[in-house]
Amino acid sequence: IVIYGGQDITKDVLGAIGQSGVIVPPVNTPPPSEVGYVDQTQIDALPKAKAAADAFAAARQQLGQEMNKELQGKSQADQATIVQQFNQKLKDEQTKDIQPINDMVEKAISQVARKHKLLLVVDMADRVYGGTDVTTDVVAALK
Repeated sequence: IVIYGGQDITKDVLGAIGQSGVIVPPVNTPPPSEVGYVDQTQIDALPKAKAAADAFAAARQQLGQEMNKELQGKSQADQATIVQQFNQKLKDEQTKDIQPINDMVEKAISQVARKHKLLLVVDMADRVYGGTDVTTDVVAALK
């Protein structure tokens, strides 16, 4: 998942994979990189993010219970309408609860990326090799 910026390096990666020989591991202190990464689990653990996720989960559960009650004894056409309304309410809840946090995180990542002159910032889970860890700076910017 590309969080900020981006350049398609698929061909380079496929070329590196297709080469014969041993892939050289990174040294202990690699040179500065134009690619950064963040540990999303640390961002998700922040109180603001956790509160937003909890609020959304509670709203989703409540809406699901309401939908299940409404679905009982309805025709398929009515059920389809009810499910569609549920999905819209769920989307509205997500916009209300989660989107402000996502916007804050994206803004913080963007600021940190500019500060470190990074072209791209990805989630650590999507990183295969190298990169500069900017998690600490992003977490600090969000506090």
